[in-house]
Amino acid sequence: MANRQSKDGANAARLYFDVSDLKRSALFYERVLGFRVVGVYRRGLPYESWMLTRESHPGVMVVIRQSYRRPVVGSLPGGFTRLSLHEPDLAMRRAEIEKTVRVLPPSERAAPGGATAEGAAAYLEFLDPDGYVLELYSE
Repeated sequence: MANRQSKDGANAARLYFDVSDLKRSALFYERVLGFRVVGVYRRGLPYESWMLTRESHPGVMVVIRQSYRRPVVGSLPGGFTRLSLHEPDLAMRRAEIEKTVRVLPPSERAAPGGATAEGAAAYLEFLDPDGYVLELYSE
């Protein structure tokens, strides 16, 4: 499969997540966030990896890699591993996402982009099947 790239020919960001089940994770990212699989690397081998992109974020590639001989830990408490995406119509997306996953309660930290509590962007957090924190935010 071809690797979709941003207009300048390169992916601006690649995020790598070890997952416990490639098919389950790919389906989740497709149904909940609109990503699609555009490539497979090391098919049938340890650490098989699937590349996913989303048309609304052409410079972002999520790479999910089948964990091999070790547990997947997701976003560790207090950790910083997360995927944060801008979502212009967050209210509509929130209603769709709440039908599929449990949205986490608001946290006390600043919103993506460094906004403080007084001027915080609207955002929501939820978990993928392996416990990685995902965020959608609007300004």
